[in-house]
Amino acid sequence: MRKIAEMENKSFTHCTVRFINLNGGFWGVIDDEGRQWRPLEIPRELQRDGLSVMVRFVVAKEDFSVFMWGQPVQIMEYHLAED
Repeated sequence: MRKIAEMENKSFTHCTVRFINLNGGFWGVIDDEGRQWRPLEIPRELQRDGLSVMVRFVVAKEDFSVFMWGQPVQIMEYHLAED
């Protein structure tokens, strides 16, 4: 990956926030390798299309979803990226 930072011994992934206009719309993040991640909850501060962020997340289990996009994740921590 282009930017994986070790901050306090935690791995962060560089991603770009995107508003996905499917099924009424939702927020997703795309990492530098093009993988699509769908946060189950995204902080209001990150709800800006095109925003560059460093994110630490874990894959979440979801019983059912109407969204046909991205792997569901839970954001654990984030920082605005300095490109």
